[in-house]
Amino acid sequence: MTALSLAIHFAPPLNSTLSMSNEDWNTGGDLVSSDYIAHMLEFHRSGDTAFIRRPLTTWCMDGVAAIGVPSPLAFMLCGFVLFMVAGVLVYRAARSIGADQRQATTAQVLFHLAPTVLFAYFAPIYSYDEPLQYVLLLIALASFAAGRSWAFILAFALALVARESSLLLLPSIAYLALSGERTFSLTKARWRTLLVLGAPVVLYAAFLALYLDHVGMDHGAEAEMGSRMSLFDENFKNGDTAGESLSFLFLALGLPLFLIGRYVLGPACPASHKQQVRAMLIALLVNTAVVLVATKAREARLFALPLVLVFPLLGHAWQAEMARHQGFFGLFRFLRRWDLAMFFLFAGSLVVLVSDHLFVLSDGVASENLFHEVFMVQALFMLCCWLSDITQRGHHGNVSS
Repeated sequence: MTALSLAIHFAPPLNSTLSMSNEDWNTGGDLVSSDYIAHMLEFHRSGDTAFIRRPLTTWCMDGVAAIGVPSPLAFMLCGFVLFMVAGVLVYRAARSIGADQRQATTAQVLFHLAPTVLFAYFAPIYSYDEPLQYVLLLIALASFAAGRSWAFILAFALALVARESSLLLLPSIAYLALSGERTFSLTKARWRTLLVLGAPVVLYAAFLALYLDHVGMDHGAEAEMGSRMSLFDENFKNGDTAGESLSFLFLALGLPLFLIGRYVLGPACPASHKQQVRAMLIALLVNTAVVLVATKAREARLFALPLVLVFPLLGHAWQAEMARHQGFFGLFRFLRRWDLAMFFLFAGSLVVLVSDHLFVLSDGVASENLFHEVFMVQALFMLCCWLSDITQRGHHGNVSS
């Protein structure tokens, strides 16, 4: 699946940041846009404070480059290898919560097919720190579930260094840790849990203070906060930008939340999985609000952070969905009914119109990526599931009568 993503990034006529070719970059039309990648690396080394305080990914790339690997190749190698490792960790996490081999493999495949992973290096997704962040968060979550406190503290602290947005998952982890408690008294065990949860934040704050002092920069928090507070207006300043923001929200979260939602409401979902989904919903509410208010919503990867908590459940969710329709091809049984087939054509046409006229890119060119195509496929898949449900209800009604 990592190879598929890599192939898409270099497939003509698509134009990712890895193979970008225009009047400003890679004017010779080389396969790899070395000049743009070099510019991106330098910008993260010496750009604004927000990038400089996340040095871990850059250090990894510099370490690979130090052994003789050209910087553009080091950038790609780190990104795609780390995404591959994250997929393996999703598989292992799925197995640890009761998935069989097929369910765990499905979870891993769906992780790699998530648009923010599959198209990680297309504008305006612009992934950089996310592969390493995902790896560290998955290690931290696995360590916490296994009771390995020191491993959790180290991995989560490193995840914060990789990208400080990891902090938004802490309330969800706290919920998972404390939801079994029936009282609110601060027992010795609860104090220990709170200390374990707080330790990575303390370590990160100490690192940040020492590191920024070492590189001769202040936090710049006040100025950054002021600039970020203007981003909500940028995300919704007119119909086009509002449509783009909401479309990227759907692109990043639509299908996983659809599958997880239907799974958790079904009879096959155990209580432990429901608890995991509730934890994800906490992160989803917090993260989505932060992304819409204080970041550029078109950078769709930012919406996907809460999914780290439920990627391992996607195999269970997919299997439950397919069982609901008696297999994948059972999804299309509704086409035997002319009324539902006509409705599908009508609703499908609306999906195409919404994709063409509401999902207007402010960064990137629609013909040079597959965002709109995946947007439509996701929406049409959900529509097929709904129409298949109607067919199933009608069939059961006829049988009972």
